[in-house]
Amino acid sequence: MAAEEFIKEIYDSSENYLPQQVYNCDESGLNFKALPQKNLAYQEESCAPGFKMSKERVTVLACSNTTGDNKLPLMFIGKSKNPRPLKNVNMKLLSVFYRNQKRAWMIVQLFKELFE
Repeated sequence: MAAEEFIKEIYDSSENYLPQQVYNCDESGLNFKALPQKNLAYQEESCAPGFKMSKERVTVLACSNTTGDNKLPLMFIGKSKNPRPLKNVNMKLLSVFYRNQKRAWMIVQLFKELFE
């Protein structure tokens, strides 16, 4: 019963919103230094022995409203506050948001920054 009441409440409260006011956001982890673990020619083969797989990653968030007329800039979340490749770059001039978080995860504070 509680679930059905919750669903009804959501539908009732969403009737007052215009499509321009409804947003969809999706985040994905990007392991940008990871190599393939298997070779297409030999499925039994894994990565070369003696090498560790890189666990370096960023989280990427894409967000837009329902009509698509307000696409927010991509947000990248990494572990480093000042990544070396962006050492001499003015972060405010980038066409994306870059933020840092200890584990490169999306957290409430970072999500709110996107809309401020």
